Amino acid sequence: MATSPEGVFIAFVNAIAQPKYLRLAGMAGACSMLSLASLSLLDLQLSLRGLPCVSQIALLLAGGLACFQGQRSEQSQQLSWQEEVVRQHLGFAMVPAGRAVAYSLALLHGAGVHATKASAADDAGHSAFFSSLWAICCTLLFVATAASLWSWRQPSSGGNPGCLIDVGIDGEDARNFSYERVYEPPPAY
Repeated sequence: MATSPEGVFIAFVNAIAQPKYLRLAGMAGACSMLSLASLSLLDLQLSLRGLPCVSQIALLLAGGLACFQGQRSEQSQQLSWQEEVVRQHLGFAMVPAGRAVAYSLALLHGAGVHATKASAADDAGHSAFFSSLWAICCTLLFVATAASLWSWRQPSSGGNPGCLIDVGIDGEDARNFSYERVYEPPPAY
């Protein structure tokens, strides 16, 4: 039985496109952002040149924690106080498209920093282990970006995951619903 390469690829994509694997890839991306922040912290040079590195580490750390909380909020029924803070102040992390943008920006930053440091003449001190950890984190960020974009484009199976209260309005009533309706007291008997 001969199978075409396209058929094998489609079967592979359908196998890994299950929600549990997409969530796992998203969590791996958030952990990769946190790992890149800690690797950058290990590589920090304490000088005036190191001040931009501190802000980059802080952004990677904050973005990684926000994306981690956003991934966790997809699985939970109730929001914890950390998820509520993320929802109010870093709302991009609560939707897959926002996390995909964060993962891709962290990926571009990580690849750019690694390429810059690899081409610098004073980078003789980095080991192959450090470089491979950096490359693994960037690869996981690429996978997380693809998984977040995939889950963003897929229709949700359980209604609107962003809605926490079901008010029982369907179809035509939902399109005509308005919060600006005037209150009408019940009729007096």
